[in-house]
Amino acid sequence: MEKQTENFSDESLRYITTTIGNEPDAAFLKIWQDTKLLEGYRPDHILDVGTGGGAQLQFLVEKFKTKGVGIEVSPDGVALLNEHYKHNENISFCEGNAYKLPFATDSFDLVHVWSVFHWVGRNEYLQSIGESIRVAKRYLMILDFVAHKDYRTPYHHQPS
Repeated sequence: MEKQTENFSDESLRYITTTIGNEPDAAFLKIWQDTKLLEGYRPDHILDVGTGGGAQLQFLVEKFKTKGVGIEVSPDGVALLNEHYKHNENISFCEGNAYKLPFATDSFDLVHVWSVFHWVGRNEYLQSIGESIRVAKRYLMILDFVAHKDYRTPYHHQPS
């Protein structure tokens, strides 16, 4: 398990370094702009679980005129994010895992999880959802992907 965590931290850092400074994902923008999600709502504090390069968090902070925290597993990635966004006093980043969020219960008015849970191991999947619920005071938005092509292995029950 320790090696798996180390490898995922490496993947997190790779993703951050390739997306930091980019615009928010087009599908993310379409969802938030076309559906007018939470229009008129003003959260005091947002958590972005698996924040990646931070673009989605920055969009949400600006949209809601609030403060936000992004969480990622890579300590080096978090350092890069804090350096990149150091001039934005409304955004900060910290190290942590989706299955063990380092925040008190009901800490955030909005918890946002974009394209993260498909990376979570099956032993931590439900715990990750539970942690997101635990720290969400008002709203939890989980948005993940459905592959264009079926990637699952068909299940075949073997009678005992």
